[in-house]
Amino acid sequence: MDERRTVQIHDLKWDICFVDQNDPRMQGSDGEYFGLTVYAQCLILIRMDLPDPLMKRTLRHELTHAVLFSYGLDGDSMKEEDICCFAEAYMTEIVWLADSLFEEETKPRTQKASSISSFVN
Repeated sequence: MDERRTVQIHDLKWDICFVDQNDPRMQGSDGEYFGLTVYAQCLILIRMDLPDPLMKRTLRHELTHAVLFSYGLDGDSMKEEDICCFAEAYMTEIVWLADSLFEEETKPRTQKASSISSFVN
């Protein structure tokens, strides 16, 4: 069963699911995914089997996709100055969300809070 959390980014609520490496959604035509952002469902999938540093990097990466989408930004058309402005405006939020979700996910199961709704603004 997925470990599911919910966060709000701008005006969209996103579900973040920590899934098994064998989850079929993590198998793409170009290989295995460490993480995946499904925009149409406001869903982020992160593999639970990754080493902690890689899981945290993957979570930050996928949250960056979600922030771009939530604020209506097109990452494909951004130039260097746009990227710097984006990082300056949103990086603190992305890192805070990722670190909070990572901490919650990596706690022993008996110590986990029942929800992460406190992260929803």
